[in-house]
Amino acid sequence: MGVLILVVTTVAVPFIQDLIEKINNKKTDLKIIDKLYILQGYKENKNGRNKYFRLMIKNKGETTAFDVEPYLEKIEGRKNFIPLPLRWTHLKGEIRRNIHPDQEVYLDLFSFSKKDEAVPHILTSIRKRNSEDLDNLNDGENILEIKMYQKNGKTIDEKIKVYIKEKKSDDGFPEVDM
Repeated sequence: MGVLILVVTTVAVPFIQDLIEKINNKKTDLKIIDKLYILQGYKENKNGRNKYFRLMIKNKGETTAFDVEPYLEKIEGRKNFIPLPLRWTHLKGEIRRNIHPDQEVYLDLFSFSKKDEAVPHILTSIRKRNSEDLDNLNDGENILEIKMYQKNGKTIDEKIKVYIKEKKSDDGFPEVDM
């Protein structure tokens, strides 16, 4: 009996959520509201400190954005690039997440690590490293095309310009303009 209730609940809940959203006719409205370049970690850590580039995303809409799945669709000028699923900050391995109205969430885009001689690596949700051709950014200008898919079929497309300088800041990591 318990299994039957679990199966019915699992099937019914998403259907009911979709029905309520259609009845209310409320919209989601995901926006990138900030770009952050954050030093994190401890000097004593065996991996050293990392510096992360993150996007702050807010749902300015009236209803929850379900199953939001972010991808790096393209790096301009990069040939044979295959879209990469990006990772949500502090949700290791999770590709999708819900974003409630007025909720702010963070999306990891790339990081520098002292361990890897401060080479910028794109942070994907599928594995730690792909190949250097895919997950490294170049010095100079990088134009990243980000796409966020939602369960309701709505997509958000953003172009992010990131300029990585050869000059190092006081913390030993490259300077970055966004």
